[in-house]
Amino acid sequence: MSTFLFVGLGNYGIKYEKTFHNAGFICVEQILINSVKSLNATSNHWVEKYSGLYNSLAIGSDKILFIKPQTYMNNSGSCVTQFKNFFKIDNDNIFIFHDDIDLKPAQIKFKKGGGHAGHNGLKSLDAHIGNDYHRIRIGVGRPSEGFDVANFVLSQMKESEIYAIERISNLISNNLIFLLEKKFSLLQEKINSNFWSLMS
Repeated sequence: MSTFLFVGLGNYGIKYEKTFHNAGFICVEQILINSVKSLNATSNHWVEKYSGLYNSLAIGSDKILFIKPQTYMNNSGSCVTQFKNFFKIDNDNIFIFHDDIDLKPAQIKFKKGGGHAGHNGLKSLDAHIGNDYHRIRIGVGRPSEGFDVANFVLSQMKESEIYAIERISNLISNNLIFLLEKKFSLLQEKINSNFWSLMS
């Protein structure tokens, strides 16, 4: 039996709900929704715990904890640390879903460790638990020239951009075993080969 932590990074509150910086929230929510449907898995309701919203999913003997920190982006690490310590989860079973301006919209990449590239949520996590966790980088693209990056990530996404993130999330949940077993190249291949047919 293993316990995994899926953390979506974002800012809480209605004004931030559909912003680029909340791509992580959108992704973990959709993975949970689609997994319950496709795997006939059992899930609970979102509840407040350790300054975050928390849900769980049972898949056989394994358990996935879904977390949406409610601390604002730049203090995400304090929430994640509490869940990590309480449930005794090793960093190798922690998966962080976050927006990435260095990837094109609807592009996704998997990475372990590395720098935070100025991302305030990752900065906070690195300071609290180190950087040897798994990252699911969700591309949102860069702003046009002259547009401030901080303002861009807090701007509203188009419905088509939200839809693309939800579809990627469904592909991840449909191939969840590859993620849990850290078979990232196989998962990347599945996403690359199926994403555009799914979007058509």
